[in-house]
Amino acid sequence: MARIPVGSLISFTLTEMQKACGIGSNAHGVSSMYWRSARTQNQIGSVSIRTSPEGIELSYTWTRDGRTDSRTERLRWEWIHVGYGPRAYVLCPLCSKKISRIVFRWGRWTCKQCAGACSNGENLRPNDRTLNRSHKIRQERLKWKRGEQWGDRPKGMHWKTFYKLLETQERFEILAMAGFMARFKTS
Repeated sequence: MARIPVGSLISFTLTEMQKACGIGSNAHGVSSMYWRSARTQNQIGSVSIRTSPEGIELSYTWTRDGRTDSRTERLRWEWIHVGYGPRAYVLCPLCSKKISRIVFRWGRWTCKQCAGACSNGENLRPNDRTLNRSHKIRQERLKWKRGEQWGDRPKGMHWKTFYKLLETQERFEILAMAGFMARFKTS
């Protein structure tokens, strides 16, 4: 059974919250975020985030099927000191796992695993992932425009690297097409 991608759920990372609230190891901050329906662009919810050194208090309101619900939830966080400074992790209220992305599902905030969600690429078939790798090489490394059959070598790239990338990209494309042909093959 395919799981729901995180991108289609209401979620935010602590990095996004740091930018919105100015979270620091001793900071107190208040900020608000709003959600809009992807289909109708109507506001469907809002969350007020209050931070303190002990944790986060989320006061949120959301509308679903014409019904409006409001709730306040406190999430504890833990600071880990790494080489480049302190880093915050929220503890999931269901499994107590340290997480950096909070996902809203079934009327509460949890981690991705407790919400039954997945990353956007986890539901893809192997052929789709292989084709995505081919497109990534074409667009990010070779700087070719989408839909462009062939392009020039990017300025500053060695010819050896260029030919190696071409070979890798073509190999991924052939593997993906062979997989598609096998999947849609009729006897």
